[in-house]
Amino acid sequence: MDRRESPWTVAKDPPSGGPSRPGAPLADESPRAHSLEWPRLILLVVVGVGLTAGAIFMGRRIVGHAAFWLARQPTYQVSFREIELVEEPPAWFKGGERAFLEGVRKAAGMPERFSTLETSPDQLLAAFREAPWVEEAIQATYSLGRVQVRVVYQHPAAYVQLEGGDQYLVDSRATVLAPDDVDSEHLGPIARILGTGLGPPIDSRPGVVWKSEHAGSIGPDPRIVAAARLAGFLERQANPRTPRIARIIVSDFEKRGLFVETDRGLVIWWRSAPGDERPDEPTAATKWAMLAAWASARATESLPEGDYMAFASKGLVQKCSHPGRTHLGASSGGTNGLGDEP
Repeated sequence: MDRRESPWTVAKDPPSGGPSRPGAPLADESPRAHSLEWPRLILLVVVGVGLTAGAIFMGRRIVGHAAFWLARQPTYQVSFREIELVEEPPAWFKGGERAFLEGVRKAAGMPERFSTLETSPDQLLAAFREAPWVEEAIQATYSLGRVQVRVVYQHPAAYVQLEGGDQYLVDSRATVLAPDDVDSEHLGPIARILGTGLGPPIDSRPGVVWKSEHAGSIGPDPRIVAAARLAGFLERQANPRTPRIARIIVSDFEKRGLFVETDRGLVIWWRSAPGDERPDEPTAATKWAMLAAWASARATESLPEGDYMAFASKGLVQKCSHPGRTHLGASSGGTNGLGDEP
């Protein structure tokens, strides 16, 4: 009988040096081989990080150059003088919009042309706030090739008249203004602030609050600040049917506050500036109502020399230094001696 091979084949022994049992490490997986792979991995990581960083850097440069190029395209370039003002400057401002915008640009150090991609609306509003004639910059609106700005204009409140004849223009916050920018004919009459011992401001640049030296220190002059605030209030209240305040007097400010004088020579002891009233003192609005009612009830505002009017709880009263003399305003509240409280 022929002898046949068994269908089952016995596995041969592995080659010399091969694994003798399942799970034994191969020759190229030795610890030495692993130690040689780490430098390669580190090198690959370093190269990858470098390539990524380079790509990011180049990407940013490309984006930066693109943004720089785009910002200088005519569509996004605006001339400062072509900014549209929602409300035009007042009629008394010399030169109109062009002169106003040029003053804003110079005060803020802005270029003649700017890009709306590089100058944000907030940055533009900050530039407008630097201008002495801007009380408040409210809103800036951008569109392609067009910029609109809404501002509240500063308004002259009074001239400060010094004893030597020099005068300065101020607003209601005692900010020094440039009189050369104002057409006095269009502005109309405004009050003058007078007082013994008034000197020029320490810094007379437009846009700076009036400062003087007081008690060894330099700061806002309380006399000018109070008088200017009152001048602003009176300017807003004035109308053809009420007396026009021509002068605000600060000579006795530390003791008695402010006096005002109408264009007809009537002197009134106003006392405190609006907002600074004492507990026993009527508000500015109440005082003005008293003055308007008193003026409308009389054909004349003249008083004997040295007499003046003062505000009391029930209205204006006449005060003088000669209580024995009959008062023109006796029916309006009685008589008082000069210097007495109303």
